Amino acid sequence: MKKIIPLLLIPLFAHAEVGVGEFFIDAKNPKDAACAIAENLAVRNALRIRNGETIESSEMQVCALRKDKEKCEFNRVSDSVVSGTIDEIITRDVRVENGICKVEVDVTFKTPKFLNVDVTGNNVFRKFQDITFDLKVAQPTYLYVFNIDNSSVKLIFPFKYGEHTKVDKSGVWPKSYTDKFSLVALMSSGVERLDEKLVFLFSQHPIHITTDDFQLNQFESFLSSVPIESKRVLKRNIVITK
Repeated sequence: MKKIIPLLLIPLFAHAEVGVGEFFIDAKNPKDAACAIAENLAVRNALRIRNGETIESSEMQVCALRKDKEKCEFNRVSDSVVSGTIDEIITRDVRVENGICKVEVDVTFKTPKFLNVDVTGNNVFRKFQDITFDLKVAQPTYLYVFNIDNSSVKLIFPFKYGEHTKVDKSGVWPKSYTDKFSLVALMSSGVERLDEKLVFLFSQHPIHITTDDFQLNQFESFLSSVPIESKRVLKRNIVITK
């Protein structure tokens, strides 16, 4: 006799995906912090498998006057973006082995609704020129901007440490969002060209940041600790010339 099982009693996870992530445990990232980062990396891995990656690429021409001759170079900057939103984590397996926290998650997905934002503008600025970018936002979002100079990273927006700025309109950053501060292109005497990077971190929720100065490896850990489904990170290289 054939046994009939009601279909409603069978969990249907055809739209689920398994992701794996791991992170080292050390003095700067104790077990709980390392495992939180590893879980975000596992979710990112599942989203990458599910939705793939988008490669953002921008090209800029940098010209400088050297010995009365103008010399121009082309710079191409590429960055990968993984987007999507998880519905729930069905299972979570956390293991600690040899100082590494390893997390495996089985997640289901919502219809992708990542933050619809964009940052555009000129990438080359003359010394003492105001640095500005055009921001496009389709919904209110919290904005944090960091400046990467060699191996050090500094929070430069919001300008006052500890504040949170909710951007609810498109405009020119930073002047559309503050009437007190501006960002000026500066470089040391004798330097002809300075290459830096700005990181625009958009988040659906305010982020608790414990310092405004990071080492580069600390900053990468910080970015990884912010839940991937509630953030969008856009990186823009800038060049400062005389």
